[in-house]
Amino acid sequence: MGITTVYRAYDQQKRLLYVGISDGEFIRLSQHAASSPWTRYAVTITLERHPSRAHAMRAERAAIATEDPVWNMDGRPLSRFRAWMASYPYTPPDDTEPQDTQA
Repeated sequence: MGITTVYRAYDQQKRLLYVGISDGEFIRLSQHAASSPWTRYAVTITLERHPSRAHAMRAERAAIATEDPVWNMDGRPLSRFRAWMASYPYTPPDDTEPQDTQA
């Protein structure tokens, strides 16, 4: 098993935008740049290496649960994202709004 990376993206106010994991973080971040609206706000990305994918997945879940990244929406209310956007100085087009995962 190889090393897996947990990455965190922050905006200019040092707010956590997104947490993800990858076995090839530079390729994955390039994919995000091409298709993820949060990348327009990201100014800093940190990398945290883990000895296994399982370890990285636990760290990612813990980070999402405790660090409150704005764009990680799985299982979280859309109202959290909307409140962040309302406080942000630039509002992107409506097509960048994530899907609500709450039933």
